[in-house]
Amino acid sequence: MAGMPEKTVEYLLETRIDAQTDDGLMDKFLEDFILTHIIHMPVNILCSYLKNYYMRGSTVRMDDTLPIDDYEHKIVAKRRVVAFLNLWVQILGLRFFLDPASNSFVEELYCYVLEDSRQFPEMLSNLEPMCAIRQLRESAMQTINRHSSLVLDCGNQVIYLSDTSSFVMNIRLDKTAADICEMAKTKMRYVSSSNEELQLVEVKSSGGKFCNLIKTFKFTSSSQIAFQIFQK
Repeated sequence: MAGMPEKTVEYLLETRIDAQTDDGLMDKFLEDFILTHIIHMPVNILCSYLKNYYMRGSTVRMDDTLPIDDYEHKIVAKRRVVAFLNLWVQILGLRFFLDPASNSFVEELYCYVLEDSRQFPEMLSNLEPMCAIRQLRESAMQTINRHSSLVLDCGNQVIYLSDTSSFVMNIRLDKTAADICEMAKTKMRYVSSSNEELQLVEVKSSGGKFCNLIKTFKFTSSSQIAFQIFQK
């Protein structure tokens, strides 16, 4: 979506969150944003946008100075942020709590929701999911503290295809380029003949490619890398 990043977040909150259904199917556009936002929008910036959107409803009150439509709009805005956070946690799982910014945002938003729920009955429905997210956070911290040496997840890597389309895969640090190609075949539902092979190359910012990565490439935990897959 073109425009400022904050406008993109507003668009998602105001058009995609409300459209979520109870059948368990995730909105594809919303899922793609959550999986790939780190490329163009750091976690701390996204959390800041969500906080700003939530705080627009921080002055909600039922009195003669605020029309009921405005009151309801502010309540809905708060609910959207909680719903977005809930989906974010569902999609990323433990990885969500590995980032200090998103981790602290959970506690901050919980405090806001708790305070609002004490003043406005309509906000009580937000408190339950926030309590659940907070409990997940505590469990995740216990797991990380006990097994920090086992956390090998490097997050999401964007895989670009030779036809200019793309998709996202979660890739662990111990996966080789050959492993990634096999994972990509499943994602792409790729069926090859005996003489065809997929090859993975790293695409540098200069446009250069390293075609020998099929056997030698290994991830580093701090890398932010784009890849391309094509038929050899």
